[in-house]
Amino acid sequence: MDGDGGPLGGVEVSAEPVTGAAVTTVSNATTGKFTLTLTTTGTFTFSFTKAGFGLKSSFGVLNDDRELTIAGTEGSITLNIIMGAAYGGITGFVKNTNGDGLGDATVQVMNGGKVVNHTTTDGSGFYSFDKDDVSDRILIGTYSVRVMRSDHEEQTIKDVEVTEGVNTSVDFVLESREDAYLFGLDLPHSLMIGGFVIGLILLIGASVHRRRLGEKLLGQDEEGSEQDEEDSQDE
Repeated sequence: MDGDGGPLGGVEVSAEPVTGAAVTTVSNATTGKFTLTLTTTGTFTFSFTKAGFGLKSSFGVLNDDRELTIAGTEGSITLNIIMGAAYGGITGFVKNTNGDGLGDATVQVMNGGKVVNHTTTDGSGFYSFDKDDVSDRILIGTYSVRVMRSDHEEQTIKDVEVTEGVNTSVDFVLESREDAYLFGLDLPHSLMIGGFVIGLILLIGASVHRRRLGEKLLGQDEEGSEQDEEDSQDE
């Protein structure tokens, strides 16, 4: 059942004996019921798995370690459980290859290509999706964590397990992207500044060329005038 007492389907239920293979089934999508056929007796450890849900109550049937001892004379056992939303967290540092913290890096938690939460690192490179923070905590499950910063290579760590009540530590070391860092700016701004500088150089070059061409033409005019004066004197 879910926290409201309604049926919860798609829960993977497993009973693992002390020795031997575990027996696994999935609860019915409509009724939430499940049946496990155990061919041996003894103590079994039960697990209940559904993304975003954790075990809240077994009505005292299972102990704190989720164990139940089954004797040969007990036959079938009815096991009712309640599952509800369960949360954990992800925290860590983003650093460069020199071990320096990278601030203002974007950190994204992704599930199947969809961003479920995001944040940015502080000045020391630290980021947090804390298990106790209602706005940041993450539903238990398996995720990918991606880090991006314009002057460093993007990095993704896959198969990050978020477990209930635990802050999972995930650290990153990013390599510098030198070709994306020019004039102390990121790539788009570097290209803009570079384009302006090139345009200014071309403009100055064209101006110098026009000035030199003008001086050359003026010199030719002066030489022509002197030649005309000499011809007049000869006459």
